[in-house]
Amino acid sequence: MFSLLTLISSKFALPHLDRFQTYATGYLIGKDKLEFNYTQTISCTPNKTPSSSLEFSVHYLKQLYTLPVYDQNEEKLEWSGEPLLETQSSPTCPNGFERQSSFCHDINECHEQTNICQYMCENQIGSYRCFCPIGFKMNELGQCQDVNECQQFQIDCGQDRTCFNTQGAYECIDVPCPVNYLRNNKTDCQSKCAHRSTCSPRRAMYIRYRFIALPRLTPSNKILFTLPNLDLNKTSRKLVDRNHFNSSFPFVLDGSNLKTGQILIDSNEYELEIHVYKNEPFNRRRLSTIYIVQINVSPFHF
Repeated sequence: MFSLLTLISSKFALPHLDRFQTYATGYLIGKDKLEFNYTQTISCTPNKTPSSSLEFSVHYLKQLYTLPVYDQNEEKLEWSGEPLLETQSSPTCPNGFERQSSFCHDINECHEQTNICQYMCENQIGSYRCFCPIGFKMNELGQCQDVNECQQFQIDCGQDRTCFNTQGAYECIDVPCPVNYLRNNKTDCQSKCAHRSTCSPRRAMYIRYRFIALPRLTPSNKILFTLPNLDLNKTSRKLVDRNHFNSSFPFVLDGSNLKTGQILIDSNEYELEIHVYKNEPFNRRRLSTIYIVQINVSPFHF
């Protein structure tokens, strides 16, 4: 429905008014401007004298006249009586309107095209507007794009913590280096004896933290992470579910690729480990690297 109508013309300030032409680029509905051109013929008498009448050739504006009308200084002009419409045929309806009988009415694009917006649609007069949830922005293609709060706001999570940018939000995650490990960078730790043969074969030479943010409805068989510099013939790998989801765990390790094993229907958080072993003579294995992976599945599908 319409809220406020501003007829842009200083003529309304005059006590008596004859027929005249106004030319404008649109109405002001509250503070929003309608983007279409029209020419209208108006004859009216202000409410200080007996009831007024309006005569319009642009029929699709009829519904506006039953509401309070404001002039360019936002001073209220009272109107009464049903507007009188000319009997001449109305022009072609502009974009965003459809003809019903002899009048043009606004099309509610949000109802007629349910997928017109990714998130939320608001119908406007002759048009519509799409909105994105908090944590997203509209890109040039009209799609909701995640805002990287970690970078944009330079989030400092403190010592031994890192900022994990999720779809529409962010988290501060602990990334500790265990005893006898040194920090290589913000998300990697290296054993103090990594370059010595005296290291226990059960102690990983490297511990690396990785973070993956996914939209809801991510399809099955999608590659999420590839283990770098991996010789499949000289290594073996093991996938560990830290959340103990067991049979419902939706991820698989295929060679050097971590993939989705099923469509990700629900929003959730997952923690897993990927253990990489170096194969040694006499069927022995040495734990080379542990990847600690946190996966956040957004409640949004974009």
